Amino acid sequence: MIKKLGCDVSNGFVVLYDGRRTWVFIDSQDPKAISKARRILRHSNAEHIPTIEDLKRLIQGKHIVAEVTGAYGVRYALLFQSLGATVSFVDPKSLSRERNRKKDVEDARLLYDYQGRTYQYEDLELELRHLVNAHRSLTAFTTAAFNRFKQALAGAVFTEAYHTLPRRKFITANYKPTKTFLQVLRLLEDLHPINETHRHLIERARYEGRHVLLILERIRELRRRIREILRQHPYTERLDRVPYTGFIQKATIIAYAWDIHRFASPDHFVSYMLVSLAHEESGQQERDRKDRKRVVVKAHLWHVYLQARKRRGRGGKEVRNPYWPVVEIYDTRISPEKKGRGKMIFTKFIDWWLRVVFYVLRDNLTYKEVIERMLSGLLRDEERLIRAVATLLRRPKLYAGHVGGRRCRCAGCRLQKNEYQLQQVRRWIEAYREILQR
Repeated sequence: MIKKLGCDVSNGFVVLYDGRRTWVFIDSQDPKAISKARRILRHSNAEHIPTIEDLKRLIQGKHIVAEVTGAYGVRYALLFQSLGATVSFVDPKSLSRERNRKKDVEDARLLYDYQGRTYQYEDLELELRHLVNAHRSLTAFTTAAFNRFKQALAGAVFTEAYHTLPRRKFITANYKPTKTFLQVLRLLEDLHPINETHRHLIERARYEGRHVLLILERIRELRRRIREILRQHPYTERLDRVPYTGFIQKATIIAYAWDIHRFASPDHFVSYMLVSLAHEESGQQERDRKDRKRVVVKAHLWHVYLQARKRRGRGGKEVRNPYWPVVEIYDTRISPEKKGRGKMIFTKFIDWWLRVVFYVLRDNLTYKEVIERMLSGLLRDEERLIRAVATLLRRPKLYAGHVGGRRCRCAGCRLQKNEYQLQQVRRWIEAYREILQR
């Protein structure tokens, strides 16, 4: 039987635990990381692993269970594999239910004792997550770099109003430079300054233009690599059945979900995709904060929401988007005066959309089959609520013992709640039937 080691990965050191003893391996020159590791050595009776050779003798032929972390977690996974160990990852949310605070030594022991599902280190899936994150960062950099380019362009080419042109005149939807962009760059190369200030503006516009071109080329490389990985993944074909799901959205779902069968329910899947840990201690940093949303996931899924809100396309033609009835329900349910209304509608819609994705991936269904399954469940709920309302209406004294408030359990209050639920269920039934007709 292969021996197991629990491993907590920090930025600059790792903590290993085999059920009896604890080890700390330090390979960082950062004084803060070294100080944190030495404090662990003093207070936890851990042993120091001084060299790579000592680490190899300890882990060779063993199974290391680690928590999913960022780039330095991938680094240690590669290091452990090169030294002859096998590496598996654990979902951080699974551990968060078993601990009050995230501490390195306690996490190593929790990982050793963990009896749930683990996931063997996969190069392509982790690479895909880093590619998705990089794509999000570079698209944000593109906007900032392009704005700086237009600011410099306003003074460099003051005889032409190139700086007033919209972005689509310079950059295509596939992140390629347009003919106008290349024409402006050639103009800048041949432009002669009229004074020192003008020369500085020309040089700055040239630099910012080249910078935008470099970012666009990097984005296109990322997109090519993402497409290559998606062609190899079995979930890509299933996600093709979900309408208005681009390849970046597919890559985001695959990169963060990995194996859909590790989620026990749609609630578990949605919770994991949208929310991460509330408290964490990573290496030498310890932070208390509110629930942290997955910014990258929401940024890429925002485009699905934008498509869902479209009622008309270019030319005034109606867009036959199958998601609009769902958006319309949330749009009418939330008051226009509500603070953060747009974000609430988006979050609720993505919650519903991820549930559809969950059934498509787990049960290998089509989008239409998922909607039909949801509709059949709502029809059963409608029958149950109709029976409950009819039973309550037969009571002679509906408000006997009425105390008021949300927790009142008198027959009259239960009747009002059931009637409201019945109204909402019927709205969803109409929405799903409209979706099936589109």
